[in-house]
Amino acid sequence: MNSTEEYVNGLIERARKAQSIFEKNFTTQRAVDEVVRAFAVTIYNANEELSREAIEETGMGRLDYKMQRVSAVTTGQWNLMRGQKSMGFIDNPHNEPGVRVIAKPIGVINCICPTTNPIITIVGNGMMAVKCRNAAIISPHPKSKYISQKVTAMIRKAIGELGAPEDLLQVVDPEHCNMETSQVMMSAVDMNVATGGPGMVKAVYSSGVPSLGVGQGNTQEIICDDWDDYDVTCDMIAGNRAQDLGVPCTGDQMVHIPESKEAEFLAAMKKAGAYVVDDPEERKNSAIIYSRTEVP
Repeated sequence: MNSTEEYVNGLIERARKAQSIFEKNFTTQRAVDEVVRAFAVTIYNANEELSREAIEETGMGRLDYKMQRVSAVTTGQWNLMRGQKSMGFIDNPHNEPGVRVIAKPIGVINCICPTTNPIITIVGNGMMAVKCRNAAIISPHPKSKYISQKVTAMIRKAIGELGAPEDLLQVVDPEHCNMETSQVMMSAVDMNVATGGPGMVKAVYSSGVPSLGVGQGNTQEIICDDWDDYDVTCDMIAGNRAQDLGVPCTGDQMVHIPESKEAEFLAAMKKAGAYVVDDPEERKNSAIIYSRTEVP
């Protein structure tokens, strides 16, 4: 066993112990939800400080947009989750007669986080894991390893004050934040939740462990022939793509328009503040794909 395997096994051993304690001692939905709420409240209250530091380390995003996203995730996710049953007997999802569904923790979840969203990915994945009385280990991107340490440390302190074991949430330290550790971790845990590029998602699906992955976004707009309000539509497209300086994968990435509306669309995009690449050479050397396609 090499040093990386020893390090990963140590994290997982601590996580299993914490998960077992949490499952045995936090036996009511209210008690579990109080711990989940602490994740959201802690990060919400430190929003500006953490957002600023995330931008400084990663070089990605804009402060006001970053803060909006942190606020939206912490408040929105808590409002969706609070009071929802995640333990004991829960509703039969398929209404099958004679079937009772019992919620049971998976165990230790490896949460692979991207450099684009180190704050909200940690708090979001952590809340979902702990809601079902699992433990989570954060595997940060090397370019966001320090902000990931800070976010995790703040949450650990908050849940510890509620009597929950702090090791419910751990993070890979900067020294071990590399591809080797990620590969060992994803094969040793009970489940992977990966947010990243297609290579990372493919890796977790090939790990031999149950995994959920989301790669780069694929957000497309389709404008029909009879649509006529291009000013409103293009204003929304430009605003969505500009959110946090284009960091979110949920930003619009492709627009399908009728050929007969091309001039109207381009004029509306310019009016909305978009930069239209007219020069063929500039278009050739940019990341923008602009094409006319016959639709059957």
